[in-house]
This record gives sequence, structure tokens and C-alpha cells, in this order.
Amino acid sequence: MDDAQIFYNGGYVREWDVAAIAEKWENGVLYIGTFLIEANDKVKVAYTVKDGTTVIADFAFASRNEITSLNLPEGLKVIENEAFAICEKLKKVTLPSTMKEVDSNAFSYCSALTSFNTGSGNVRIASTAFEECLKLKTITIGKNTEFYGAYFSNGTEAFSVSNSNPYYSSDENGVLYNKDKTVLLAYPAYSKATSFTVPETVKAINLLAFVSTENLETVKMTSVEEIGGYAFCFSGIKNIDFGNKIKSIKENVFSDCEKLEEIKIPASLEEYVVDLIDNRHKYTVDKNNKYYSSENGNFLNKSKKI
Repeated sequence: MDDAQIFYNGGYVREWDVAAIAEKWENGVLYIGTFLIEANDKVKVAYTVKDGTTVIADFAFASRNEITSLNLPEGLKVIENEAFAICEKLKKVTLPSTMKEVDSNAFSYCSALTSFNTGSGNVRIASTAFEECLKLKTITIGKNTEFYGAYFSNGTEAFSVSNSNPYYSSDENGVLYNKDKTVLLAYPAYSKATSFTVPETVKAINLLAFVSTENLETVKMTSVEEIGGYAFCFSGIKNIDFGNKIKSIKENVFSDCEKLEEIKIPASLEEYVVDLIDNRHKYTVDKNNKYYSSENGNFLNKSKKI
């Protein structure tokens, strides 16, 4: 086993005396074998990761605010947790074709990042990799990219998916879906659109799919049967039409939707996980609903006991 593997498996580099291995530093970056372990404040503006690097370790470039551009070499396979978090001047990233995995929050809080391209590699990316990248205009998803995690970070103006990708698809509005568009995975939070009609193919809306969509005011559905938890929280939604096929609305879907005044529940709804926050809104329930009712704007069960 070489020194890179021993060092890496031994724990976080900050538990070691890195000054004692000064010969391993190259222009402000610590390399151990094929691992890039840490960068210091000597790294400026444009940085090219050394050829032969296979892993960029946890927090390696975190808060290195001097970096504006990044060149990742072919042969790189893994970018670990928060490796480039809070690189506030980093503007654009394209992954090499050899990339295999990008871990949680790898590029979170990169406030100047405008473009991220997942490349053509067979890569798995944590769905939280781009958290709070407030200027991210486009996430381009390559033909072999797969995300993992319960929800997708939607902090972008648009998702753009390769037609060859077997897992995902996107539309002219930059919305992210599963391949056959039966599940709406994420609506771009920074889209400037004020209204959106969910395609008729969509049967389910994912957890947090519309979170923080401040410009979006009106949503219309026709075929949606289930809405995941927190789907519209912190959004600017004012009007929502569920259609007549909705069956289940999960927890906290409308929490902190301060502009939403009334929620109209159709006859088809069978499950609504309402909490105290959601219950601040005015409710009108279709009289033909078998499970719920409303009175004076309050959401109640059919016997009007709750």
C-alpha cells in the first residue's frame, strides 16, 4: 500500500502535521500519490489539477476564494464532500469523462458559479452538490450522469439534459424530470417565469421540487396524483390548481408560502398531511370529497371534528 492510501485511510489530513511533509506541496497544493489533499492561499485565479490525480479530497479547496477557473484532468475519478465549497469566485466547471463520483456539497456556496457541465462520463453526483449556488444559470446533464439523494438542489435557471441520458429529461422551461416525464424532479428556482403548467404525463412531484421558486406565482396540474413533502415551501406561489386526479399531498408542502391565500382541495384528494404552518392558509374543500371538509376557511376531516 503506498503512502497516499495510508495517509488517506488514516483520517483527515488536518490530523497530520502537513508541515512535516513539505516536499509533497506543489505550488500551494498538497498531493499524496494520486490524491489531492489540500490547497492553501498560494493558489491563485486559474488552477489546473495535476495530471494523474484520481481523487480530490474532502474540503481540499474549501474557501479558496482566489480561484476563478478550474481545469480538471482526464483520469480524475472522485470529488469528495465540500471539496470546492465556498469558492466564491469560481465561475465554471466541466467534469472530465473519467469522473465517477461527486459527493455531497462538493460545490456548495460557490456564489459566482454560472455553469456546471457533468460531462460525458459515467458519473454519480450527489443531488446536493450545488447547494446555494445563487448565480448558477445552467446545469448541463450528460448522457451518462446519474444523481443520488432524496431530492435535487434546484438552484439554477435551467436544467439541460442530454437526449441520450437514460435516467432524466428536461423541457423547454428548463425543468428536470425522470426519463419518461412521469415524475417532476426539480423546477429551476431562479427561473424568471411566473406561471407553469405541469405536463399531462407527470403523475408525481418530488420532495422539495419547487422550493424557493420566488418568481413562480401560478401552477396548474391536470394529471398529478402525488405531491412530495415541502414541494412548494418558501416559494412565491399565489395560485395553485391541483386538477381532479390528485390523491396525496405530503407534509409541509406549502410551509412559508406567504403569498398563498387560499388552497382549494378537489374531490379526488385522499391524503393531506397538514401541519400548523400549512393550516394558516384559507381552505375550500370540494363538497364531494369523501375524507375532508372545510368551514370558515379551516381544513377539517369529513365529520368536521379537526
